[in-house]
Amino acid sequence: GNTLYPEAYNVFKSLDLTISRKTDRNYLNFSYTWSRLYGNYQGVSFVNSPTQEGLANYTGAWTNYFQVGTGLLSLDRTHAFKLQDTYRFTLAGRDLNLGLACYSYSGTPITHYNADSDFTGQGGNTPVDGKFGGFGRNHWQSNVDLHLDYSVAIGQRIRVVPYVDCFNLFNTRVGDRTYELAVFQASGGAPDPRLGSDLNRPLGRRYTFGVKVQF
Repeated sequence: GNTLYPEAYNVFKSLDLTISRKTDRNYLNFSYTWSRLYGNYQGVSFVNSPTQEGLANYTGAWTNYFQVGTGLLSLDRTHAFKLQDTYRFTLAGRDLNLGLACYSYSGTPITHYNADSDFTGQGGNTPVDGKFGGFGRNHWQSNVDLHLDYSVAIGQRIRVVPYVDCFNLFNTRVGDRTYELAVFQASGGAPDPRLGSDLNRPLGRRYTFGVKVQF
C-alpha cells in the first residue's frame, strides 16, 4: 500500500452546560458549548468544507498525500451560545405569545490554500505550511429571531391566531467565511486580492406575516 499518507484522524471534544426553566407561562432554555475539532481529515460530505465545493462524498484534501494538513478543522467553533425563550402574556383577555431565539458562536479557523498548480493541477487544496487553521479565525456570528402571535377566540370552537416572525432582527450581515484559496506559495506570486474577503453573508432582516385558524 501507499505509506506516504499519514493515518487519517479527527478528534472532537466538548463541554456542555444547559440551563432550562419551565412554568405555565414561560419556557427558557440556555446552552453553552466549548468544543475543539482537530486532526488531519475533514471527512466527506455533500459540501467539501474547506473549499465549499458541491461535490458529494468527496474531500480534495486527500487526493494526494502532500495535500494532507494537520490542525484545527474547518468546522471547529470554540464557543457556542444558544438561547430560546417564550412567554405568554395576557392582553385584553387574550393570549399574546412572544418567542425569542438567539445564537452566538465564535468563528471557524482560517486556512490558506496554495493556488499554484502542482503536477496534478490540484494545488488549490494544499494547505500552506501543511497546517489547518493557522491564519486566525473568521468573524464571530450572532443572530436573533423574534416571534409574536395573538390568539382570538371566535365562538366556542374557532381560534384565529395572527402572527409575525422576524428573522435576523438586528440585520447582521457579517460573512461566516473568508476567501482562502489564493496563496501563490511556490511561484512567489502576489496573493489574490480576494484573499481574506467575506463569503457567505447571511440574509438581511426579513419578516413573515400569517394567520392560523384552529378549530
